Amino acid sequence: MNQKFKISLRAPGTKSGRGHFSFRIKETLSVEPSTYVMPDRVVVVADVAGRFRSLRRLLLKEKVIDKYYRWTFGNGHLVILGNCFDKDEQSVECLWLIYSLEERAMRKGGHVHFLLGDYELKGLEGEWRFRQPRYAKVPWKSSIPYAVLYDGNNELWRWLQTKNVAERIGDVLFTYGGVARLSDGPGGNVECINEIARSQYIRKSGIGMNSMSKHLSELGNLVDPTGEISFSGPSKREVEKLLASFGVNTMITSHTAIKTVLSIFDGRVINVNAGDSVDITEWILIRNGIFFHVRMEGTRRRIR
Repeated sequence: MNQKFKISLRAPGTKSGRGHFSFRIKETLSVEPSTYVMPDRVVVVADVAGRFRSLRRLLLKEKVIDKYYRWTFGNGHLVILGNCFDKDEQSVECLWLIYSLEERAMRKGGHVHFLLGDYELKGLEGEWRFRQPRYAKVPWKSSIPYAVLYDGNNELWRWLQTKNVAERIGDVLFTYGGVARLSDGPGGNVECINEIARSQYIRKSGIGMNSMSKHLSELGNLVDPTGEISFSGPSKREVEKLLASFGVNTMITSHTAIKTVLSIFDGRVINVNAGDSVDITEWILIRNGIFFHVRMEGTRRRIR
């Protein structure tokens, strides 16, 4: 799809003809860079899992968007660490929302980072891409264009293939599932990791985390679901060596679901995948190099 059609989709949980968001299909799709300069503000959220209304509420609370889905975060960055997919049909709407925010952020000098998790990698060949999204129904005389999308969600499928599994922003490494130890993988080269990963998940078969296990490892080896450090995980010295190889001071990841945002190894490894099964209740805010653990209820605690 290379024409810039405008799409109007219904936001989940809203009545027909109300609560929609509109955007234009990108004329071209390009592979995302692997490294970026650290902006003044970064919001980091994980494991969206199809929770559209919860994601919207979080973005409104941090003033990333307004109620009309317009980007209000200036030159700030939004980082979403994988696993937007879920059995809920709202997963596709979440992806379209993230897709739509990319261009809006760029127009304001900001950026949206969507890093692939194992659900995206496993779902790249799923039948979901042949379905039609739910269009917003608008009055005939409305100034809002009718939705025009001829190939279901194939545009999203192509868009996902441009995404990375790891990115470096300033001196922080972001990834859904952690990285392999130096002896097993490409070691401190984010670009190399993404090239290896992309060469696997653009294939027509064999897509999934297992095909990259030599170079990517789950952070589940580092923390367990209760939030306690696992004795089978790397030592503090190994973590320091790994971070140094990437030229970073901190790694933020999201693989293991835990009760609350977890900071270990003196704040150098942070797991942001926290909350309950209904809502996204916690996230990370980086402001002028200071890391904050934020809760939906309004509390904000400095991590480091």
